[in-house]
Amino acid sequence: MRENPRIRFFFEYVTVFLVIALFASIYYYRQPQIVAGKGFGWDGLSYAKMLGWFSGAQRGGVDFPFCNRIGTPFLAFATGLSDSLLAFRVVNVSFSVIFSLTVYSIAKRSGLDTLSSLISLFLTLGPFFSPIRFVYFYPALTDPAFLAFLAISFLCLINGRYGFSFVVLVIAYPFREVSIYILPVYLVFAVYLGGGRFVFFKFIGAMIVVVVLKYFISSYFGCNGSQLNVAIQFLGDRLSNPRLFLAYFAALSMIAAPVIYIGEIPALSEIEKISISGLCVAAALAFVGGSDCTRIFYSFFPMYFVAIVSVIRKRGYVFTLFCMIGYVVSNRFGERVQEPLNYWPSGDESGYFWQFPDHARPEVSLMVLAVWGLLFFLFEKMRKFTTAS
Repeated sequence: MRENPRIRFFFEYVTVFLVIALFASIYYYRQPQIVAGKGFGWDGLSYAKMLGWFSGAQRGGVDFPFCNRIGTPFLAFATGLSDSLLAFRVVNVSFSVIFSLTVYSIAKRSGLDTLSSLISLFLTLGPFFSPIRFVYFYPALTDPAFLAFLAISFLCLINGRYGFSFVVLVIAYPFREVSIYILPVYLVFAVYLGGGRFVFFKFIGAMIVVVVLKYFISSYFGCNGSQLNVAIQFLGDRLSNPRLFLAYFAALSMIAAPVIYIGEIPALSEIEKISISGLCVAAALAFVGGSDCTRIFYSFFPMYFVAIVSVIRKRGYVFTLFCMIGYVVSNRFGERVQEPLNYWPSGDESGYFWQFPDHARPEVSLMVLAVWGLLFFLFEKMRKFTTAS
């Protein structure tokens, strides 16, 4: 009897949804919420104040660039829930599920096999700053929505729906202002993938709307500042501080370490090529985007994960096993996100700021890089031994 592809598709995505629900349930029961900032943490306090704007509170009083990100606070307000933290959690868990499902769809559309698609799915559930994991610790954040929209936009892009891709990035702008920089990148991708001359008109239309949104938010909500000044500041900090420079590479390795073998992949598809370009863009933005480059780099995950997972797939099952060990160890998978011992980083040897490289002492960066270095060393030794035999 011939299998119905629609039924197969339905059960496949139901299974994927159940896997996501399983991870979400585990995190719900095992992950305590942050206590610092009355449960809002750091920038979460700004988003809580912005939620109040929609309830009639006086606008203003929120620092740049957080004041740009009105999308998630508005949706939290729209839930009608009186508990602000619960409202943020409902919104962000919903977007986290959409993000994971869309990444799995991108993997399948890119020609990745089932195992590779499941690895892609795991990379939306297991890493330290994956939204479905982090949101139970830190409910008031804007990354889940931005990740979901960025993933949907990338899926539209590789399906040739360039106009829709730009529209989704416009929608993403009130969630993360960096969308204005991603739009030109996606235009280049669209042209490379064969977008006709009308793609430029669609891009121009999208940019006009984003600029209008930018000035509306700036004037109506009193949100003024310069991303260029922020970028220059953090560029100088990373280049002048060896600890921050080392932490940057350790942060990227927590997701992108396998991509160092990209040169050994003989033939790359168009999607893999734009994914490599997306990786370069994400790495550059993480370098100058702020102090939390681990989180910033992960926030562009849909743009580059295909390249990473393709490398893992094409190097075989043993390499896949080594990479999964690297992801589990470097991202402290299975470990709770810990409460910060101090509200700001202060050289702690445990707690939140010790769990990822950005604010930790250099030992953490060295340990993360050592994990990947040791795994790749052992893999190469095993490969040479097998070849010689």
